[in-house]
Amino acid sequence: MIHSQEKGEDDFKVKLGIMYSGKELESKKAKHKRYRLKDKVTYGGIEGADDFGERLYIRGEEKLSLSLARNLLLISDGARWISDIAGTDYLKATYQLDWWHYQKNIDVMLCRRFKGRGMSWSRAGAQNLLKLRLLRYDRKDWKAYWRQRVN
Repeated sequence: MIHSQEKGEDDFKVKLGIMYSGKELESKKAKHKRYRLKDKVTYGGIEGADDFGERLYIRGEEKLSLSLARNLLLISDGARWISDIAGTDYLKATYQLDWWHYQKNIDVMLCRRFKGRGMSWSRAGAQNLLKLRLLRYDRKDWKAYWRQRVN
C-alpha cells in the first residue's frame, strides 16, 4: 500500500506481474539439475484488478504469445484479486499460491493462534479451533457454516 501525497486521496496499491515462457536446464554436466527461467516479461500498474489483468495479458500476448500456450500457471501471494483474474476468459490460468506465502499463511492461521503467551490447549479444544480456523480460510464455506448455524 502506498500513501497518497494528495489531500483527500485514498492510498493505492501497485500491482506487478512477471511472466516467463518456460524453463531450461542450466547445465547438463552439473551434479544437481538447476533450471533457469526463460524470456522474462514484466508489467506493472497502479490500476484496478480487472484493468491490470487485461493489460498483463496483452503484454504477455505481445511478447510471449500467451494464447498459444498449452498451460498458464499464475503464482501469487494469495491476494483474492489475483485468483479472480486467473479464472478470466482471456487468461484461463491455473492459480497457485507460492510456497513462501503458503507457509506464512499456515503460521499466521494456526501456529500464532495456538502459541500465544501463557496459552495451553486440550486436544479437543485445539481440534475445534483448528476446524474453525480452516473453515474461516475459505469464505464460501465460512458463510455456509454460519447460515446453517443461524437457521
